[in-house]
Amino acid sequence: MMGERNRPVDSLTDHDKAALLALVTRYTRTQVENAAILVEQAALATKLAKGREQIQKCIGAFSVFGIDVSKGAGGFQQIRNLVGSEAYLAALGAGGRDPSETTTKDQDAGAVEVIQQELTLPPFANQTDQSSVREIALAQLVKASVQGVTASEIREHIEKMRGTKLHSKTVGMTLYRLSQDGLVRREGRTWFAVPQVAEKANPGG
Repeated sequence: MMGERNRPVDSLTDHDKAALLALVTRYTRTQVENAAILVEQAALATKLAKGREQIQKCIGAFSVFGIDVSKGAGGFQQIRNLVGSEAYLAALGAGGRDPSETTTKDQDAGAVEVIQQELTLPPFANQTDQSSVREIALAQLVKASVQGVTASEIREHIEKMRGTKLHSKTVGMTLYRLSQDGLVRREGRTWFAVPQVAEKANPGG
């Protein structure tokens, strides 16, 4: 059985070679798809961070009126009482929420709690020691988000993951190629994923 798994190259049939080429194609296609997913995750992470920042600004603006909306629906119910239900529901509709979903105070409170729940991205793709340097590097950049990460930090992460040393220029060259593909950018020694790539690839998303 082991002989079957490790047969000499010169003994491969045309069928074997075709199967190998099909595997190369499948492997490469999956690598490309994984890279695209990582870029999309970077775009979502950046968009989510901006959304959270905007929410905090709104909470601060509400407090100017002496209204606290950070602890649940009480503050929003206070607003509804102050401005009237009709105007309040119209404001919800202008914000993109269907006013017909809100018919009673209890339902409104439940809806507000849902809106205020912490948003999370899908679980990040697990990286293994079998992942390519390109995949791991891009994954680390996406995880780092707006903070970015240096080539040396990525190299240390990969070496720890694999338990082996990398050539000192391997990660740097990989990041350079990623930048040539428009997937990452550099500021000084710090590298960042480029979320705009996903937005351009999916303008209707």
